[in-house]
Amino acid sequence: MRCTSLTLLLASQVWEVQIWLLDPSTSEHKDLVSSARVTLLTNLSTPEEMKSYEKGIKKYAKL
Repeated sequence: MRCTSLTLLLASQVWEVQIWLLDPSTSEHKDLVSSARVTLLTNLSTPEEMKSYEKGIKKYAKL
């Protein structure tokens, strides 16, 4: 899988995600299986029912 950031703004992020079939003998990309664009809103506050998960999610967020 390959993910590329297309746009990183304060309020949103746009990513292109590609899933490739790999050649098992060489581990190189062989065929494109699927491709998608994902848009994330990043300026929303955490809902009350999700507050207990917020710290754990931030631990693994790498941006």
